[in-house]
Amino acid sequence: MSTPHLHLELPEILALLKEFKLKPLQVRAIRKVYKVTTPHGVFALKPTNLSEEELVFIQGVLLHLAKKGFPALPFCTIHSGQPFMTMGNTRFLLMPWFDGAEANFQHLNELNTGVKLLARLHRISEGFPTARAPGDRVYWGKWPRIWSRRLNQLVYFKGLSGLGREAFDRIYARHAPYFLKQASRALSALEASPYLRLVVEERQRSYLCHHDFSARNLLLADDRCCLVDFDYCLCDLRLHDLANLMLRLLRQDKWQYTRARFALLVYHRQYPLTASHLQVLHAFFQWPQDFWQVGLQYYVERLAWPAKRFLKSLKRKVQDEPNRQNFLARFPQENGICRFTLVEGPASITPFACAFPEN
Repeated sequence: MSTPHLHLELPEILALLKEFKLKPLQVRAIRKVYKVTTPHGVFALKPTNLSEEELVFIQGVLLHLAKKGFPALPFCTIHSGQPFMTMGNTRFLLMPWFDGAEANFQHLNELNTGVKLLARLHRISEGFPTARAPGDRVYWGKWPRIWSRRLNQLVYFKGLSGLGREAFDRIYARHAPYFLKQASRALSALEASPYLRLVVEERQRSYLCHHDFSARNLLLADDRCCLVDFDYCLCDLRLHDLANLMLRLLRQDKWQYTRARFALLVYHRQYPLTASHLQVLHAFFQWPQDFWQVGLQYYVERLAWPAKRFLKSLKRKVQDEPNRQNFLARFPQENGICRFTLVEGPASITPFACAFPEN
């Protein structure tokens, strides 16, 4: 997590604000930030685990966008010009407070606002100097390599699940061969798609991606809006953000296409997409991200979740698979923009049998 949970005493907050030449009138803890009211305005004080290099990069992104009129909030700087303050082993950011409510993408008018803002972000971010980005924030052309590594991880998770004795292990082991085939086909589809050609074309424009574009990071207030939390921003195809947003909506809707289709069409009207873009999107949709991710959380990250939570998450992902496959089969002809031919043809869609071994 880029924002750690941290409790600060008032003297520590005063010491931090002194570096920004501010005296607080009121301080309130709200989620992972502190809302600080001062004679000079209201600010958000936020702890972060990000490195100095990453914070300088993000500040450059925010300034680049703000200069072009995009509703983003650059960090305040201390006397040395740095966009952060360090106390102990933690860095702190200060930024203007935007008094708005989180968007709700169940409401199509708010989803419409969000998607238009996403397309605007991609348009006006063009020209950001990629040389300013840390190496791990530059994703141009990296997805085949990333998926190859994750495919090997799926093989590893499959092996671990075969050795385990819990219900999670048995269900994961039962379905791992199917999802391994899906992962392999997704990688083949991406490699056979116009992905690398799009990388060459769009890298010249040097897009920025928010990389965490969700309803909770879009704040709305009357006729104003603000996009926050650029902690994960990077340089990549604009499809990176669009695919992530559509996948969020598809998962929430059990792979029914209504809201995701709406988002795709709104984006297309703002920043047109071609058949090549849709082919690459389809390849991204094919990758079994959910099955890989729950395996990573369980076998590698070992998140401190109750066993029932892991099991419920895995079962939900397995149960949603028939709907996911139905969506994948229909998307090339029913995406709402233009029809295209599947790279591997309909034969790449295999029957799926959902099965839960006895506990």
